[in-house]
Amino acid sequence: MRAYEFKSDVVLFMDADTVVYGPLTELAREVATSDMIFGWPAWQAPGVDLNEVLAARGCALKDWGVTYSGYGLAFLSPKSCPPYFNFGFIAMSNGVARRAARDYPPELDFVVANFPDWFASQIALCLMILRNNYAFRTLDMRYNFGNGDFPGQILSGPEADAAFARAIALYEDVRIVHYCAATEAFNKSRDMGSWERITRFCEMEGLVSGNALLQKAFKKLL
Repeated sequence: MRAYEFKSDVVLFMDADTVVYGPLTELAREVATSDMIFGWPAWQAPGVDLNEVLAARGCALKDWGVTYSGYGLAFLSPKSCPPYFNFGFIAMSNGVARRAARDYPPELDFVVANFPDWFASQIALCLMILRNNYAFRTLDMRYNFGNGDFPGQILSGPEADAAFARAIALYEDVRIVHYCAATEAFNKSRDMGSWERITRFCEMEGLVSGNALLQKAFKKLL
């Protein structure tokens, strides 16, 4: 982050395996005049104990009003989390991005040195938000919709019912598809190596859920 000179009014951090599927205009207008960091909560906790990381950095342990995105869909515990966002899609204004360019690197250095984890960058972002009192707003699944096949409801109970209903409703208005899942129909490690494989994927029939959205997005590029 420290290597960039931010010039645009809105700064989006997006993984390389994401594709814009729907309009972002409304969000961009809100972000441009906001002092908040906008992010989608991570699906689940990282491999390290997040509370231990926060405590080691002097952060308060409390209910931040954020819920893991996989809660109710894949598991029923834990539910709450700090602002631990998936780095697949993060939005902030120019002013916030310039401030973050200063505050983020020390947190990443700390995590890498003391709590190495595959999701070190996300943990560092969480630390930066908490230790520097950044305001934040959680985005919903529309802004980080995976390409994996939606398996249907696998959990039971009122909260699981509600989570599944929300996911189904959001599917109708997806903005960002994150093709990080390795599925039989599409696997980025296998299929992004040639136009021939992408074309073959676009010609498949009967795709559902996230892969159906990804196929539609890729067809626009061919």
